Amino acid sequence: MVNKKPLVTVLVLIPTFLMACTFLQIDFSNEVTPPPTAELPHATVTSPPQPTSIVDNPTPTLTAPPQVTQTSLPVVPQFINHPQLDLSVESIPIEKAGCPMDANGYYTCHPGSPIANLGCTDVQFADYMLGGLTPRLPLLICNIRPNQENPAQNIDDEGYLWVEGGLMPVFHRLVVEQDGQFILIKNLEELQSFFSPVETEEEALSYAVLATGLTPSYGEKYFPDLRYLVPVIEDTHIVRTENGFEINLFGNNIFGCGNHGTFTMPVSVSVDGKVEKGEYIQIDEDPRMDGLCVD
Repeated sequence: MVNKKPLVTVLVLIPTFLMACTFLQIDFSNEVTPPPTAELPHATVTSPPQPTSIVDNPTPTLTAPPQVTQTSLPVVPQFINHPQLDLSVESIPIEKAGCPMDANGYYTCHPGSPIANLGCTDVQFADYMLGGLTPRLPLLICNIRPNQENPAQNIDDEGYLWVEGGLMPVFHRLVVEQDGQFILIKNLEELQSFFSPVETEEEALSYAVLATGLTPSYGEKYFPDLRYLVPVIEDTHIVRTENGFEINLFGNNIFGCGNHGTFTMPVSVSVDGKVEKGEYIQIDEDPRMDGLCVD
């Protein structure tokens, strides 16, 4: 008698085996199918945004830092030179003014001296560039240094020709000698009254210098230690206009905080002695003084 129990057991197990194969997705063909793998997101590479546009990107992306591009200005500016005016000036003798040189190198005016009586703390010789003034008279620059007896506010109220300095400013006026007398020219109104009309290039240059405290510059050239900010730098020169003259003068922004260097400014002088300053143009900077505070 044949034992049928194993057959029955096999018949019972076949459906269970088939269900397991279906669940496990077992393929009994000759080809082996690898198990499915999780698909990773593809990494995308984005190019840096163009400097002239802004791209709205709601998802954070990694981009290269912006590149520093060279300025469009030339490394070496073009320099335009002009001949210097032939000027000379006569200064009031220091002994006559009563302002001998002290231990610090200042021509300090003694109390009661003729120039001290005009309110000058000390004086300095007039530069050649003032030699175009008409009438031609001996000159001295009057320096006024504020103190408790003569605070800056008093000087400001009376007027001055120009001022320089930081926390300790120095105000400048002009002293002329005429007919044996010392005359103080305190402000632009008195300058205009005394030295106008302004009819020649020489007069215009000296007048503009005295009215602004800026200076002419000739023989401009390249200095490798400086950082240049303009493509063309032109020496001081004078252009005749319908109402008078226009002169480009130079100055240095020494005091204060930030970058320091040279600037230029056009100055207009009318025949009747009115002065107008033009646009301030920074032409170079000294990298060694970047961010420096000078008072």
